[in-house]
Amino acid sequence: MGHVGPPESCYLLLAGQALSNLDNMQMQSRSKRLSASRKFRWTLLCTLACCCTWNFFRVGRDASVVEHEGNAPDSLFTLLMVPKPGFDSVIPSGLLEWKNQLALVGGEVVLLLNEYHDIHLARAQGFKTEHVEESENGFPLLHSILRVAAKHRSSKMIAFCNSDILPGNHFSKRIKALAQLDIDLELRYVDDLIVQPTGQVSKAWLVVLSRIDFVRYRGDGHVFMDGGVDMWIWNNVPRDNDICGAGIDVPAFRIGRPWFDNWVTAAAMQLGGRHVIDGTNKIEIFHKVHKRLGNLSDWSSVKRLENDIEWRENKKFAYEPLCARNGRCVNYRLGIGTTCEAPLYLAGTQQHLLVKERQDLIPCPSCNDCYAH
Repeated sequence: MGHVGPPESCYLLLAGQALSNLDNMQMQSRSKRLSASRKFRWTLLCTLACCCTWNFFRVGRDASVVEHEGNAPDSLFTLLMVPKPGFDSVIPSGLLEWKNQLALVGGEVVLLLNEYHDIHLARAQGFKTEHVEESENGFPLLHSILRVAAKHRSSKMIAFCNSDILPGNHFSKRIKALAQLDIDLELRYVDDLIVQPTGQVSKAWLVVLSRIDFVRYRGDGHVFMDGGVDMWIWNNVPRDNDICGAGIDVPAFRIGRPWFDNWVTAAAMQLGGRHVIDGTNKIEIFHKVHKRLGNLSDWSSVKRLENDIEWRENKKFAYEPLCARNGRCVNYRLGIGTTCEAPLYLAGTQQHLLVKERQDLIPCPSCNDCYAH
């Protein structure tokens, strides 16, 4: 940190004046020594006061600088991603694609990384980085990601998506249109697939997206309808940029294992702190099919999953009761928390988005088979 002047000058002044006064005291008479002694004490007190005041304002200045640096700069869209650690000599192309798309609309990608080599490489490529808490086995923790999101209050919109997700065609244009979305409706919450009014009006919203799976070419892909949610986008509102808008302490779900995506979506709908909107039809995100630990449509490896510590932890968190400050609680059960249950959905043109009410809330097809019991 740079300073206007070194605080050490205060102490040099104090020492010089003290020595000068001591020399004078030795050469003067007893009465003069008493007067010089009083003068010395006053000099000492005034100089100490000067130094303390200097350091007080210096510390205050440094603290304000640190606080400012901890906040994200003004941006339209801040995307948080947790890539797999252990970059080689290049940044994965998918991350660069996100960065290039968002740069078109003044957005940014923040990579949550802990390994020095990855951080160094990411910053060299113009990415911003933040640290993220991990489980003992190295899985990023959801509540840590959301704490990072809370620091980016100056961004108009915050988003988080899985690291294997790719931006769809014209994603930046869709985000620019989403930034113009103006909702001033009564908040609603979902209770057993029944929409109930809360009596409160809010502009806070949460857009949830399901991905389009493809094997070789994006044009050959289809929307993944087995219930998974792969991206969350929410707007910053005064005093609260919580993803659910209800002030809850989100559990330490392990990213990279099931349960957390449907739980977060179900929690947002049940707590009613934000307008939950299905944006799958208007904002495309892609996912190249790859081998995973437990395909959501084929749980032939259930025994293996039941022995997976992180999988068991996520399941435990999903079924634990959790209540918000508004008095409503999260009651998760198997098969809910899909994009198809969102009370609202995006409509309109690609340049001018609006929201419409969904008539029937039905969990996405095949959802009873989404998770092993």
